[in-house]
Amino acid sequence: ATMAKQRRIYSADVVINGGRYSLAITALQPIFDKSQADPSIANRLIFAKIRAGRMKDAAATMELYRRFGHPDGYGYILKAILDQYVGNGKASEDSEKEAILNDPANVGVRFGQAYLALVRGRTAAFSQLILDIGKTECASPIANSLLSARAFLVNDYEEARKRFET
Repeated sequence: ATMAKQRRIYSADVVINGGRYSLAITALQPIFDKSQADPSIANRLIFAKIRAGRMKDAAATMELYRRFGHPDGYGYILKAILDQYVGNGKASEDSEKEAILNDPANVGVRFGQAYLALVRGRTAAFSQLILDIGKTECASPIANSLLSARAFLVNDYEEARKRFET
């Protein structure tokens, strides 16, 4: 990867972590437009578009990524989230299975699994997934948000508040 591309990826990671998804999209879209096959660009771009609420745009980007590249485990979990969003539960579950087969230990895949379990109303599965993730990712803001949601679901409001404020 070129230094310019590496700088853009680093910059995109910084703004994504800061919740500035539009800035990440602006930084990554020109690189993706040149080559739709790079998972390091495609995954970040699709994630930023999902978080920015640009679901149709994220789905179109995913289709280009799938046509010209080979999604990795994280790419498949993003596809599962997009499929679930449009109500295509079967395709979402298939993509989730593909993500797990590709990279079961990937923290992004594991977060995606927890999110999908929560969205699908599978609170027991969500609870187990997020407790497992929390063992290794306890400092992560995303983990704390999901652990807060889990605590709220089991009526542990003090733990929910503590995790939410962390």
